[in-house]
Amino acid sequence: LNEAISLAKENGLAYEQELEMIRANGSQGWMWARGEAIRDSLGAIIGLQGVAVDITQRKHSELMLEAAHRETRRFRAALDYVTSYIYIKDTESRYLYANRATLELFGVTAEELVGCDDSCFFPVETAKRLREIDERVFQGEQTCEEIDVSYLEGGRRVYLEIKTPLYDETDNKTICGLLGISTNITTLKEHEKYLEHIAHYDALTGLANRVLLADRLYQAMAQALRRGQKLAVAYIDLDGFKLVNDNYGHDAGDHLLIAVATNMKRALREGDSLARLGGDEFVAVLIDLADETASESMLQRLLTAAAEPMQYGDRTLQVSASI
Repeated sequence: LNEAISLAKENGLAYEQELEMIRANGSQGWMWARGEAIRDSLGAIIGLQGVAVDITQRKHSELMLEAAHRETRRFRAALDYVTSYIYIKDTESRYLYANRATLELFGVTAEELVGCDDSCFFPVETAKRLREIDERVFQGEQTCEEIDVSYLEGGRRVYLEIKTPLYDETDNKTICGLLGISTNITTLKEHEKYLEHIAHYDALTGLANRVLLADRLYQAMAQALRRGQKLAVAYIDLDGFKLVNDNYGHDAGDHLLIAVATNMKRALREGDSLARLGGDEFVAVLIDLADETASESMLQRLLTAAAEPMQYGDRTLQVSASI
């Protein structure tokens, strides 16, 4: 400050500065000072006039705001490295902010995103469902939903979306928007579907396995009781299958099992079930039977189907079956 005053006195220059100060009691603060030279009638500098104001409170507020801005910039920069899709919407479900992953998914810039809603980026039905979820969040609910998106140009994705309401800081009661975090779980869902499939279906033939057979048999028995009908459970064993394996190898045996399974399944009616227990053992569940004799023609069709010859390279393979 003394340097500024000296310049004002010597050169007649006005000054204006913000300065850190130490008060008489030893506390620190900020001062804003402005001054200019006083001249006589001949223009000579004869003094100095000015004003000094304690701006400590205002300066603290400015410094806190700057720190908040720096933290916000750092936070947003950190979010840009997150692979999940993070975004903020207003209470009209219009986007206000999104991290880099979301912008790349939508194919827009941060400026282009502001004011858009989900209808700009998703099929109509998906956008409608997302809006319905948003409305629940605006009522104060925190949601966690799986969103299955089938795109018009082809392809399918599954997202796990977590949404939570954002409250106005002034009263912490008024909802002013929502924060959403969405994760692409398509690969996970496909893996779950695969695990579910191998848990219920035979890996070689694609028929139901023991687990699924038990469930279907239980349902068939319950249905037969409700309708006052009967059902048949047929245990099927292939005759001569071991010879095929021994003479031509396991690849030929597997090829034969797949063909026999396909033929027998084709011989059944819709609603009947066919399962492979393992090896050359199969089980058929025949439903909606009026009496014990009603299954005889179906069982004969199964025997005929199992005995159909099939080609394996230059060889013809054939087995028979017992029920």
